[in-house]
Amino acid sequence: MFTLTNDVIIGSAPPERAGAASGISETCAEFGGALGIAVFGSIGVAVYRMLMTHALPTGLSHEQIETAKATLGGAVAIARQLPDGVATALVGAARDAFLRGLQVCAVISGVGSVALAIFAATAFPQQPASATAEPDSPGRSMSAIS
Repeated sequence: MFTLTNDVIIGSAPPERAGAASGISETCAEFGGALGIAVFGSIGVAVYRMLMTHALPTGLSHEQIETAKATLGGAVAIARQLPDGVATALVGAARDAFLRGLQVCAVISGVGSVALAIFAATAFPQQPASATAEPDSPGRSMSAIS
């Protein structure tokens, strides 16, 4: 996907501007990746913390609750210090909350991808195949060949 996108971007730029087009393309790809990680990471953590608030087993101290709600790794670390039944309940709740956060992010990403595909299909006009075909030689057109 990235190779195809770079080919389209660089190929649509004039030859003397191909370097600038490549740089802008690379910068946008890096920025988009970082922004996506930040946004989806924030959504995933918010879902995790919200679900963990209601799913924590009883008998945990305030510090243990805060650590378990912070991250999946924190919940697993706290579970190592707890009796087996409470530890199993805590790790199970943490895994369920983490997976639910991933599922929410996947659904949002899927809906966004479909919406973007629909937007691209309707916003960018389609050209007939004959308008995009290049002649084999400078003096001959495709219709002269057939």
